[in-house]
Amino acid sequence: MAVAAAVILIAPGTVHCMSYGLRASFDGNMVLVAQEVNKKAGKSAFVWNWWGPGYMIENYSQRKTFIDGGLQEPQRSWIAAVPLATHNYTLARNWIRFFAKNPMAITYFSRLLKDTEKATAFLLEALKDKNKLSEVLEKYGLPKTKRNWAKFLFPETEVYLVLLSDMLTHGSWLPIGKYVPGGPDMTKRSPFYAIPNEKVMVNTERGQLLLPEGRQLPMSRFYIIRPNELRHDVFKQSGVVVIGVSGTDYVIYMDEDHLNTLALHLLFVSPDKTPGFTPVRYNPFVGGAWRVD
Repeated sequence: MAVAAAVILIAPGTVHCMSYGLRASFDGNMVLVAQEVNKKAGKSAFVWNWWGPGYMIENYSQRKTFIDGGLQEPQRSWIAAVPLATHNYTLARNWIRFFAKNPMAITYFSRLLKDTEKATAFLLEALKDKNKLSEVLEKYGLPKTKRNWAKFLFPETEVYLVLLSDMLTHGSWLPIGKYVPGGPDMTKRSPFYAIPNEKVMVNTERGQLLLPEGRQLPMSRFYIIRPNELRHDVFKQSGVVVIGVSGTDYVIYMDEDHLNTLALHLLFVSPDKTPGFTPVRYNPFVGGAWRVD
C-alpha cells in the first residue's frame, strides 16, 4: 500500500506485529467464541450461524447449529442467510427464533398455500411485525382459527447467533440472503472487493479510496481492525466503506449499504446496542456470539 501526505494507512509496524490475520481455517480465538456459548447456553439451546464454521461451532459449543458444510443445500442456505443480510433487525430476530425451532417450515407453508414462493413471501412479511400478524394472515388467506399462529410463528426458544469476522472474506451469505425467491439472481456480483495493499491508497483528508489505473471512489467510512481495537473515520458523504485488517495484505471495500446488514452491523458498527441481540462474547478481530432475545 503506497504512502502519501494526508493518507492514513495500516502501518507496516502494525501489520508485522501480528502473526495471523483473517483466514479460512479456525483458530483458538474463534474456538473461544463457541466455548462461551457452551458456558452460557441452556442444554436445549440452538446456534444460528453461516455454514462455513458450522462443524467447529457445534463441536465446541456442544449445541445444535442450524447449518454446516453437510447441510448447505439451497433452501437451508437461503434460510440461514436471510437474517444475516437483512437491514430489518426485528425480522432477523424473529426469523432466527422461528426457523431454529421450525427448520422445515417452508415445506409446511408451501403445502398450506400451494406455492413455495408464496410461502416464503408470507414468512418474510409475517415475521416482520407480530402486531400485524392478523392482517398478514388475512392477506394470504390463512384461517385464523386453524392454530395459534402467534405462538407458532413467534416461539419461546433459546438461540445464540455466532458471527466470525472472516465473513468479510467469505461473502456468499450476502447475495444469497438478499435473494427473494422468484426474483433476479443476486449472486453474480461480488459483495466485497479485496485490493492488494500495494495497489491502493486511503486518503482520509479527502475521503477517497485511490485504486489502480487512477480510479477514485468517495468513502463514507474507513475502518481499521486490530486484535483489540476497532477504529473508524466517518466522512460527510455517501461512498464505499473501506476496511483494513491488521495482518492481511489487502484492503476490502464494499457498498455503504452492506454495512447495514445485521451481520456487519453487529460485527463492526454496534455489537452491544442492537435491540434483540445481547452480546455474550465479542472481539472485532475475531467475531462474537449474541443471545437472540
